Amino acid sequence: MEQIDQVTQPLAKANQQHMEIKSGQLASCSMPLFLYSLLLLFAAGCAALNSSSEADIASTWTRARVYLPRVASYVTPADVSVAQKLPIVVYLHGCTGLSASDARWATTLTSAGYAVVLPDSFARSYRLSNCDPKTHLGGAFPAAGGMRQEEIEHALKSLRAVPWADERNLFLMGHSEGGGAVAGWEGGGFKAQIISGNRCQRGLLAPASIPVLVIRFLHDPWDGNYRRTCSIRFGGRESASELLLPGAGHDTSQSSEAQRAVLDFLRAHRSELNSRR
Repeated sequence: MEQIDQVTQPLAKANQQHMEIKSGQLASCSMPLFLYSLLLLFAAGCAALNSSSEADIASTWTRARVYLPRVASYVTPADVSVAQKLPIVVYLHGCTGLSASDARWATTLTSAGYAVVLPDSFARSYRLSNCDPKTHLGGAFPAAGGMRQEEIEHALKSLRAVPWADERNLFLMGHSEGGGAVAGWEGGGFKAQIISGNRCQRGLLAPASIPVLVIRFLHDPWDGNYRRTCSIRFGGRESASELLLPGAGHDTSQSSEAQRAVLDFLRAHRSELNSRR
């Protein structure tokens, strides 16, 4: 593993230079593309091997950000200290990691009484970005998809072991790459799921009984030539809906229409603590 660690920095550099190549900035790239490809394959192998490590997966939880109602700053799961069980939204960030838009969504959700847990996918070893924000191209690190599913599973298991989570009100939400991970989650365990900024290109695998809300802009620079919507994946789902925001954009966190839709959706599917199971 010590030898593997020695390639981490060159690998990250290669990842960045690959993005520069895709952006047409050939003059700034000194590493041959074939070398990048070899390093990327090496990283994917490391990620695949390391993904079986429970400690590696657990790092996304131990370094997660937890936003709580009426608490000014986020804390880690180990530092949560509340006197009552709270409804939980597990929120998955996009391909560049935790961002300001994720924090804005957390603020919106905590204002309505939810605790928001944001697992940090980049806490994992050998985790590279799967996209280039400059060109809006994805697929640079294919292992990311499987890793995100592991992180959802671990977050769900961890929430069932903490005293502050209302297990009857666990919700799953994700934006961009995180939205794709939510669309690909078929393990159940959540009361409802929210997909933001993603067209469900790889399908919608949630059990048919789980309510799903999709929010995206009519025109999104990340869509490329893909024009199908999540709604074509709904099938016979009676509790699935898609909100198309007007205009062009990707960040849904600042849309008041999106905020209202999410809070209304959660309210409609939230169980009260004193109600019967």
